[in-house]
Amino acid sequence: EGECTPTLLETLPECLLIHYGKITIRDVTKDLRLESTVRRDLDNINKYLAGGKLKLSWAEFGVEDPSNFFATLRPEVEINYTVCLGAGC
Repeated sequence: EGECTPTLLETLPECLLIHYGKITIRDVTKDLRLESTVRRDLDNINKYLAGGKLKLSWAEFGVEDPSNFFATLRPEVEINYTVCLGAGC
């Protein structure tokens, strides 16, 4: 989903690309929708960088809060990602 092509990136600094997939944690599988911002690398015109973030709730996957006196786990985790695409990665 989303029209984000090398040709489009010749005229725009970045574009949005939407990916669909699945994620499994502790034998619980959920559908996944990732929104990535894609941009051309300024130092290498044949290289593209796609990045974004994903927020997950541990409770969605049946992970109990393991917090204790010494450490606390937040109920949600945010995963930031960057993927390099093209020549020169």
